[in-house]
Amino acid sequence: MSYKRESILSEELTAYIDFRRMGGIKLEKENVFDNFDAYLLKNHYDSKILDRDIVMGFCSYRKGERLSNQANRITTIRGFLNYLVNVKGYEGTFNNIPSVSFKTNDQYIPYIFTEEEIERILYEAHHYKIGYAKNTLPNILNIVPCVIETLYCTGMRLGEVLNLKVEDVDIDQGIIYIREAKNYNKRIVTMSDSLKEEMIRYCKESEKCQLSGVYFFDAGLARKEGMLSRSLLYHHFRRILKNAGIEHKGKGYGPRLHDLRHTFCCHSLKKLSQMDGDINAYIVYLCTFLGHKSLRETQKYIWLTADLFKDTNDKLEEYTRFISELYEDSRHEESV
Repeated sequence: MSYKRESILSEELTAYIDFRRMGGIKLEKENVFDNFDAYLLKNHYDSKILDRDIVMGFCSYRKGERLSNQANRITTIRGFLNYLVNVKGYEGTFNNIPSVSFKTNDQYIPYIFTEEEIERILYEAHHYKIGYAKNTLPNILNIVPCVIETLYCTGMRLGEVLNLKVEDVDIDQGIIYIREAKNYNKRIVTMSDSLKEEMIRYCKESEKCQLSGVYFFDAGLARKEGMLSRSLLYHHFRRILKNAGIEHKGKGYGPRLHDLRHTFCCHSLKKLSQMDGDINAYIVYLCTFLGHKSLRETQKYIWLTADLFKDTNDKLEEYTRFISELYEDSRHEESV
């Protein structure tokens, strides 16, 4: 039975969900909006102007819940607030509400793979075998190595990769069109020669499977037009890590598939810092390539690079005055 929204902002909540859907963004946690609607009703809130207390009350930590659940609630409500201001024009509605952030002393520290570890992961991905045939997706062994290489070679988010349609990948030109991206930030990324070769291999091997022709990474099943689930891919990724001799420390501790994006950024910063020129200009290019909303999101990777590559840190410090402050502050920022 579906929940009927009846709060003062019920129409706005429904309009926001429709707005996201029309933009091609899938909302997996719509119950957050229903819970917020119920929260407003329970607290007898009757003003279109949301104040700090009502927002922070809903977003506050709840005993026994996972930190990831709170993070999702905060991110979802932040998006709704931005929509009311920037799209609906609710001018002045949130003047007293600061940007809601998710901070915790237990914040996940990304795992940055070494270049040697990446080589082992790619080797194991290309030689990966599944020891059982029952319920195995027809195209999974072709997908796994190509997705992993795409994540590392482009720094794309996992959702961006899995949402790629057939027409979004132009192998001849070496271009990937990202149309469903975080922050509505559509962009184009280029392929390296090695990734182009892997894409060609994947397409050739996938011809043996009956595909829907919708998603580029098609699992070979009619369900959801062949779209591969994150959880299944993560399951295989963990097995590949084990085969590569890389310890997985358990759920919530990684390494995660998203860490391939962090690794791409750190390895790219290392290479860029070895080039002549102003490192700040290179960071701007990298920011655009990654689809970050602001330059500061890309700068957060500097503290990771500082830990891993001393030579890179020295070069960055030479050009960037904010390195010391950023190094201290970034450990408490939410991951990008």
